[in-house]
Amino acid sequence: MATFDGSLLFLALPRIATDFSARLGDLSNLGSVVAVGALGALPLGILADRKGRRRLIAIGVAAFSLADLAGSLAPTLAALAATRVIAGCFEGLVGGVAAAMVIEEMPARHRSLAIAVVTASSGIGGAATLIGYPLMNQSWRPLYALGGIGFLVSGAVWVWLPESQVWEAAGPSASALGRLFKPPWRGRLVIFSVVAALGSLAYEPGGLFVALFGSQHLRLTAVAISTLIFVSGALSVPGYLCGGWLADRFGRRLPGTALFLAGGTAAGFTYLFGVRGYQIGNLVWGFLTGAMTPVLTAWFAELFPTRSRVTAEVSYSIVAAAGGILGLQLLSVFGFGLGLGHALALLAVGPLIGGGLLLFLPETRAQPLPD
Repeated sequence: MATFDGSLLFLALPRIATDFSARLGDLSNLGSVVAVGALGALPLGILADRKGRRRLIAIGVAAFSLADLAGSLAPTLAALAATRVIAGCFEGLVGGVAAAMVIEEMPARHRSLAIAVVTASSGIGGAATLIGYPLMNQSWRPLYALGGIGFLVSGAVWVWLPESQVWEAAGPSASALGRLFKPPWRGRLVIFSVVAALGSLAYEPGGLFVALFGSQHLRLTAVAISTLIFVSGALSVPGYLCGGWLADRFGRRLPGTALFLAGGTAAGFTYLFGVRGYQIGNLVWGFLTGAMTPVLTAWFAELFPTRSRVTAEVSYSIVAAAGGILGLQLLSVFGFGLGLGHALALLAVGPLIGGGLLLFLPETRAQPLPD
């Protein structure tokens, strides 16, 4: 459900721009405002470390589903942005809590693969968006309204999802956030946060404008763009499983670094070489992003103590959002002089720098989770 409504904004951006007569600067500001939603996830993440995983997942699903319903009725671009801020806050919360819960409940030797399976299942929501958007004649409002189904799902989560046994066994912590600023957690959080910001510098603008670039600059049809993004998303599924297997077999450090660097390269390639480069870049980028996700998600969760794990996940998301906001604002500046494609390619320098910093983090494969 989170992927369903989270992916719609990227796909429907050309139509949203037309409906609200929005320019490049307006759309960059939209993406920046939406990214601010990550800030609201921090106190909720702290609450998940203090009160448990199950209830916060249920509350998060209900909240972003109601935000979807409100978004389907948005009369202005500002109103749509407000609903996406709320949805983004709770989507980030659910993603962080779910990742922590999977890491805590799965056998140590299969943690990354378990993350891969859960992440791959989220592709169903993205696929539903890609199929439904063209079928509804590029009308984004009905799809946001359909996202309200998640409110019913939240009730099932509340009733039937068991609580994390690892969380229950861990002793209470005086301050989930304060503990992260003590050694050795502080250094790990700083490195991963810098990597997150540098990665989002390219990935957030690159993802937000992927459909707009194909539509306005390459003159591709909505069906062609939807088909390409659908195939790219489909390639991410074997990517998830491949990355999960690699991380459980060879560790987090080297596969994570290599995939992060390769993903940055593919992001820049996508916007530099016309239609063919756009097509190849999207396909490669989809696979690499899929492979990178379970490696980094498992690695990050294993680096931090149980009663601060979700807080760390959400803190990472906030810094990533800040990097995305910076990237979007830089894009609005560079885009007028360099053109949208070259500006997006320039921002890909960020993940190329960030990938090298991952080598400073310790290996965690099959090791006990820190208390």
